[in-house]
Amino acid sequence: MDSTVVVGAGPAGLTAAYELARRGHPCEVFEADRVVGGISRTEERDGWRFDIGGHRFFTKVSRVEDFWNEILGEEDFLLRPRMSRIHYKGRFYDYPLKASNALLNLGVLESLRCVGSYAWARVRPPADQSTFEGWVAARFGRRLYGIFFKTYTEKVWGVPAASIQADWAAQRIRNLSLGKAIADALTPGRNRKEVTSLIEEFRYPKLGPGMMWEACADRVRERGSTVHLGTRVERIRRHRGRLAVTVRQDDGGTARRDDGGTARRDDGGTARRDDGGTARRDDGGTARRDDGGTARRDDGGTARRDDGTGDVRSAGDTGTVHPDGGSATREMRESATREVRGNATREVCCDDLISSMPLNALIRAFGPDVPDAVAEAAAGLRYRDFLTVALVVPERFSFPDNWVYIHSPEVRLGRVQNYGSWSPYLVQAGRTCLGLEYFVNEGDDLWRAPDDDLVAFGTRELEHLGLVTPGSVQRGYVVRMPKAYPVYDAGYAGNVEVLRKYLDVEWPEIHPVGRNGMHRYNNQDHSMLTAMLTVENIVDGARHDVWDVNVDAEYHEERADRKRAASGTGRDAPVLLSDAPASA
Repeated sequence: MDSTVVVGAGPAGLTAAYELARRGHPCEVFEADRVVGGISRTEERDGWRFDIGGHRFFTKVSRVEDFWNEILGEEDFLLRPRMSRIHYKGRFYDYPLKASNALLNLGVLESLRCVGSYAWARVRPPADQSTFEGWVAARFGRRLYGIFFKTYTEKVWGVPAASIQADWAAQRIRNLSLGKAIADALTPGRNRKEVTSLIEEFRYPKLGPGMMWEACADRVRERGSTVHLGTRVERIRRHRGRLAVTVRQDDGGTARRDDGGTARRDDGGTARRDDGGTARRDDGGTARRDDGGTARRDDGGTARRDDGTGDVRSAGDTGTVHPDGGSATREMRESATREVRGNATREVCCDDLISSMPLNALIRAFGPDVPDAVAEAAAGLRYRDFLTVALVVPERFSFPDNWVYIHSPEVRLGRVQNYGSWSPYLVQAGRTCLGLEYFVNEGDDLWRAPDDDLVAFGTRELEHLGLVTPGSVQRGYVVRMPKAYPVYDAGYAGNVEVLRKYLDVEWPEIHPVGRNGMHRYNNQDHSMLTAMLTVENIVDGARHDVWDVNVDAEYHEERADRKRAASGTGRDAPVLLSDAPASA
C-alpha cells in the first residue's frame, strides 16, 4: 500500500487525512503549530474562547456539509443569525450596503455627491479595471469607493488599493452595485426579495471552529493515522524512488504527540512517552523506550530501537534505516532520528505528499538546487499576517453583529468581532469579549509590540470609536496568526503559475491544497474541497484539476437559487459590456 504524508493540520490538511483514513490509507500529519485548525482554530485563554478571523459554517458544496455533519453531531451546532455592519465616522452602515441606509447616514449633500460620482463612472468607467481600485470604482463610483472600500482594503493588505489585483474584489464583492442597490431602495418588494437571497443564518460549532478540527483530528487518530504537533517540515528530497521528508519537532518547552498515547517533553531535559509502554529521555543523553521492544539512545549519538522489526541509527552512522519488510504503515514511518539540543529530527519516506504549508515554504524545502526562475517566483509570493487583541468588557457593550468593519481611517483597527454573538459558549456570564483584528506584517511594530502594550493600544482605539467607555475593559489577550492571507499583488498570478508548472513536471507526487498551499484566497469549504479531490486523485486515480476550485464560484454566502449573469474568471478582472449589469 502506498503511503502519504500530510503537511498541515488545518481544514485542508485534516480533511485530506480523514478522507485517506476512511478509505483505509492511514497517513502521518505534521503540523508546525501546537494546536490543530490553522486559522480555523479556537484559541482559549482563562476560559475565554476566540475564533481567529470568524468562521461561518455555510457552504453550497454538499459533500463539505456532509463532512461537517459526520464529524460533529447536530447537538454540537448552534444556528446563529448573520449580521455584519460597517462603522464609519460614528455611524453604522448595513453590510451588504443598502442604498437607503447608506444615503441616509451620509446625509443629503454627501449622498448627492456619491450618486453623481456613480453616474460619472457609468458614463466614463476607469480604463484600468485590473486593480481593486479600478474594479470597485467602476461599480460604485470613486466617492463611495473611497468611503466604503479603500480604507478597509488598505488596512487588510497594507498597500495602496491601486496596487492590488482585482481578483480579490471579483471573489469577495462580486454581486454588489450601487445601481442595483438604488433600484432596490425605490422598489421595496424587490429589495426584500434580494436581501433574502443572502443567507440570514448559519450553523456554528458551539465551542468555535476549532471544535470541528479537534474532533476531526481525533477521528483521524482513531482510524490509525498519526498527528504530530509542534513538528515542521524542513526538507523534501527523493530517495530510492520515494519522497524523503525531513521533519523537526520543536521544543519551546512542551511537545505533544497524539496517536492514542501521549508524548510530552518538559525541559529541563526529560522526555516522556506513555502509550502502554514508556519512553523516557533523561539528559545526560540516554533515551529509553520500553513497550515490548526497547528504544535506546546513548550519546555519542546512536539511537537504537529493537522490537523485532529492525533498528534505527543516527548521528554517528550513515543514517541508514533497516525496515521490517512488513506492513505499509511501518514502512511509511521508516525514519532516521537524531536529537539536536532537544529537537528531534527525522526523515519520513512516503509515496505522496499533500501540502497545505505556504507554497513558497514548500519550494524552499526542496533546497538550493531549484531553478532560478522557480526560486524567484517563490520569493515573490507574499502574505499578510493577522493579530487579534481580545478585550473582556461588560455585557452592555455587546452588539448583535458577528463582526463590525471599521472604515474610520484614523485608527489602525480593521474589524471587531463580538464573540458572544457567535456563541454564548465562547464568553462568560455577564460579560462578553470583543476581538479587535489588526492586519499586520510579521515583524512590524504591532507584531513585535508586547502583549500589554497591544491591549492598551486596542483599548484606546475602541474607546476613541465610542464602542466602549473609558475604564470598561477588564482584561485583554493577544493572539498572533502568521500568513493568514495570501496577497494578490501584481505578480502573484504569474508566480503561482510558474510554481504550479514546476510541481506538475518535477514533483507530480506532491499535491498543494488549501489557502496557503495554493496561494489562493479560498474559504474553509473550498479549501476542504481541494483536499477531497486530491485524495480522489491519489487513491482512485481521478484527474481532478483542484486549481479549478473556487474559480467562477459565486460569493460563498449568496444562496444558490439566484441566477447569475456573465462573470469573470476569479483570476482576472471581469470586463463588463456597457449594458451589462454592474453586478456581473
